Amino acid sequence: MADIFLKTVNMSISAGWIVLAVLLLRLILKRAPKWINCVLWGIVGLRLVMPFSFESIFSLIPSTETISKAPDSPRPHIESGVTVVDETINAYLKGTYFEGVTKSTGYFTDVTTIMAVLWLAGIIVLMFYAVISYFRLHIKVGTAVLLRDNVYQCEAVISPFVLGIIRPKIYLPFSISEKDVELVISHETAHIRRKDHLWKPLGFMLLSLHWFNPFLWIGYGLLCRDIELACDEKVVKEFTNTEKADYSQALLNCSVNRRLIAACPLAFGETGVKNRVKAVLSYKKPAVIIIILAVTVCVIFGAVFLTNPVSEKPLLNSEFETGRCLYSFVVSENKETEINEVIYNITEDGEVYKSFDEYTHDFLGLLTENNMSVSDLEKRFTEKKIDFGSVTKVYFVTDTAGTETVFMQNSRGTVFAVSFFSDGSVMSVFKLKRLGKCNTDVVYPESTVNNARTLKELKDKYPEFFNLSTDGGLTVYIWQMSSMNYRCYLANSVTEAFSDNSFAYTTGATVTEMRIILSSYNIKKEDVTVMAVTNPLSSYYYVLDKEYQKYVKEMFWQEEPEKITIKEGSVLNLDAAINKVLDEKYSGSAPEGLVNIQSYYLFANEVAGPASSEYIEEITVYIVVYQMNYSIDTKIVEVEGSFIPTVMTFMIDENGVYTLKDYRTPRKGEHFEEDVREIFLPSIVHYVLDEENYSEALIEDSLFKASEYLKNK
Repeated sequence: MADIFLKTVNMSISAGWIVLAVLLLRLILKRAPKWINCVLWGIVGLRLVMPFSFESIFSLIPSTETISKAPDSPRPHIESGVTVVDETINAYLKGTYFEGVTKSTGYFTDVTTIMAVLWLAGIIVLMFYAVISYFRLHIKVGTAVLLRDNVYQCEAVISPFVLGIIRPKIYLPFSISEKDVELVISHETAHIRRKDHLWKPLGFMLLSLHWFNPFLWIGYGLLCRDIELACDEKVVKEFTNTEKADYSQALLNCSVNRRLIAACPLAFGETGVKNRVKAVLSYKKPAVIIIILAVTVCVIFGAVFLTNPVSEKPLLNSEFETGRCLYSFVVSENKETEINEVIYNITEDGEVYKSFDEYTHDFLGLLTENNMSVSDLEKRFTEKKIDFGSVTKVYFVTDTAGTETVFMQNSRGTVFAVSFFSDGSVMSVFKLKRLGKCNTDVVYPESTVNNARTLKELKDKYPEFFNLSTDGGLTVYIWQMSSMNYRCYLANSVTEAFSDNSFAYTTGATVTEMRIILSSYNIKKEDVTVMAVTNPLSSYYYVLDKEYQKYVKEMFWQEEPEKITIKEGSVLNLDAAINKVLDEKYSGSAPEGLVNIQSYYLFANEVAGPASSEYIEEITVYIVVYQMNYSIDTKIVEVEGSFIPTVMTFMIDENGVYTLKDYRTPRKGEHFEEDVREIFLPSIVHYVLDEENYSEALIEDSLFKASEYLKNK
C-alpha cells in the first residue's frame, strides 16, 4: 500500500503543475470558447489516471517522481525539478537521516504506511459523502411527477438540476414560471448532451483519490464553473440580445437556495450565477482564427504535459567504458574503431577514476560543471566535426598534469569524453558506453596493490608478447598513464610496431610484468631497447626529451624487491586477521550487559616485499572501523559507538598465516585530522575525513551482525 500511495502522490504532484498551467491559460484564453477550458481540465484528469506515459524532450513536467527512496537507501529523496529545493532538502536528509541511528530501522516505510492508511481513510470518507448526498437528494425527489420526456417537477425542489448517471433526469420546482421553463430545460438538456452528468462525477472521483492536493480542490471547483459556462455558451450561441437577457433572468430566478444541489457531486444545479450572467450578456461568437488558435494551444498543452521528461541517466555515480572512437589525432577518419579498454568510474561526489585493468584505478580529479557550448568545443577541432546532439551538461576534470578531459551529456543521455592536449587542441573523442552504477567495490583511490604473475598467467593475458623473434633485438615501448603508472608493450626491434599505431589502444603490461616476460627470452640486457612513447588513451602529459628517455630506461631496469602473489584463499585470511585484531581490541571494552560489535570499511591496501627471512610478504590495510555497544535483549538498541580510522600492517608467512606488525589510529580531539593525514595515503584522506562516504554501509553491516547475534543468543 505504501508504494501505491507514493505512486499516487507523485502523479498528484505532476497534475498539480498542470493545474497551475491551466490557471494561467484560463486568463490568456478569455476570448476563446469556454469548452476549451473543459478540454484543459480533461488533460489534468487524464494525467491523474495515466499509469505510464511516453517520454518527450518537449515535456514541461519538472519531475515524474518527486518523492522516492534514495538510491540504495531507505532515506527519502526529493527530485521536484527545482534545483534549490532538491539540493537543500536532500542535503539536510543526507546529513541527519540514518535509519538505525537517528531514525529507527524501517522508519521511512513505517511513516509511508501510516500516511497511506490516512489517505485510504480520506478516500472512504469522501466516497461515503458522495453516496449519502446522492441518496438524500434522491429521496427528496421521490414525489416528483413527470412533466414530459425526462423532465420532472417536484414540490420539494426549489431550483432546477440534473440527477442521475445512466438515465439522467431533469427536476424543476413547481414554482418556476412558464416563461423560464423552456430556457431552463434547454440548459439542462445541453448538460446531458455534453455528458456533463458523467464528467462531474468522474472529476469528483479523481478528487477523492487525490484529496490531499489543494491544487486539485481548486481545479475541481473551477471545472464545475467552466462546465456551466460552456453549457451556457452552447445554449445562447444563436440567441438575440433580448433572448440573452431573458436567459440571464431565468438564471437569476433559479439561483436561490441551491446549497444541497451544489454539495452533491452527482447532481447539476445553477451555481456561479453572477459570473455566468455576465458571460451570457457579453457573449460574442468567437472568430474562427481564435478557435483554431485555442485548439492548437490545447494540442500543444497536451503534448507538453501528458508526456514525461526524458529520463536523463545520471553522469554521476556511473561507470562507463570507452566505446566508439569518434576522433583521435592518431586515428584517421577511415580507421575509426571500437575501443573497449578504458573504464571511467564517476562517483556521486564527482570524483573521476580511470581504470586500465582490474588492478589499476587512477584518480583523475573532481568534475567541475562548465557552460562551454558545442560551438566553443568544435572550434578546437582542426579535421572533423562531431555530432554531439543536444548537449545538456558539460563537465571538466583536470588531472595532476593539468590536462583537461571534458564529459558531455546530451538530451538522450549519451555521454562523450573529450580529451585535450595542454595547448588546448583535441586529443581524442569517445562515445562512452554506460555499464551501470559506479563500481565502488574496485574503485580504491590510487590503490597500489602490485601482484607479480607467473609466466603461465602472463601468457594467457599477453599472448602477443611471447614467441617473438629476437633477431635484431627486442624493444620495450613504455608510456605513462598517470604520475606513477607505466604501461609497456613488447615488439621485435626490426618491426616498427609503434610507428603505425598498431597497439595505440592496448592497456599494456605493467613494468613488473614486463620484466617477468623478458625473463622468458634468451636475450642479453644490452639487446633490449627501452623506448618511451605517448599513447592517445593517456591524458597524462610529459615531454619525450633525452632526459625523460634516460629516466624511463633507468626506472625500467632498476631492481625491485621480490613480490609474490598472495596465494588463493588468503584474502579470506586477511579478513579473518583484521576481524581477529578488532575483536581483541574492542570486545572486552563493552560495559557489563552490553555487546560490542565491530565492522570495517576497506579503502585500499599496499603489498610490499618480504618483511624478513621468515616472511614472504607484507600487507598494509587502510580501513575505518565502526564499533558500537549494543543492548541486545529482546530487541537491538544502540548505546554508544564511533568511527575510528585505522591502519594495520600484517606479515605473511609461507603458510598464509597473518601476524600483526603495526597498528595505528589517530588521536582524538584537535590532533585527529592531523594524524589521519599523517598515517593514511594522501589520495584517500578526504574520504576518511568525510563519514558520509562509509557511514551507511558500516551502520547497516553492524546492525546485521547485531541481528545475527540476537538470533543465535
